[in-house]
Amino acid sequence: MRFSPRLLAVALLVLTTAAEGQTDRTPAQIADRARIQGADNAPVWLVIVGDLAGKEDRAFRYEVWPVIDSLFVQTGKIRVAWVNLPDDTSKASRIAAEVAVCASTDRKFWAPHDIILWEQARWRHSPDPTEQLIMLAAQKGARSSIVRDCLQSQRMKRFLENDIARARGAGIRRAPGFIIDNVVLTGAATADALRTAIERALAKQGSTARKSGR
Repeated sequence: MRFSPRLLAVALLVLTTAAEGQTDRTPAQIADRARIQGADNAPVWLVIVGDLAGKEDRAFRYEVWPVIDSLFVQTGKIRVAWVNLPDDTSKASRIAAEVAVCASTDRKFWAPHDIILWEQARWRHSPDPTEQLIMLAAQKGARSSIVRDCLQSQRMKRFLENDIARARGAGIRRAPGFIIDNVVLTGAATADALRTAIERALAKQGSTARKSGR
């Protein structure tokens, strides 16, 4: 199945929207909400398709993301979500995605995500970095007992497989990739390239809103 880029972004909220107003949510609904940031009414989506073991993904987070965050997220202009696309050839990459997904069931995603990327050199070549990654996530508030139970039960396996299918369905075969509404960028992106794509999407949304009289 092939997803349009816009539908991929919207699909991330299918579970969480259904859960609005409910006190009890499924692990998948909690995880979906945890990996989304930005104003609820932001007119443009940025979906980051990433691999926590990828060197380019780490560089994006610490070199490009601060610019995008300050210009567009903190100002309420875009909404951001992360979609996992681990490297098929790397066991460590898959385990990192699983740990991050399980941490998000404890309502912790971005802080564990950041430290896992930051400490990437410590674990990315390990044959089994599970314990290292659990401990890193725990440093940022994800309870180890919840993450371990989630990993052992494999309750989020389908969630991760859905991420991979959505990314590939949008035409992204390898991380990193970026979706700005209906525009797909593959490979490493500079701050200028992302800023240009986001500004165009915002202009398009503004034009649409004016035509519809909103």
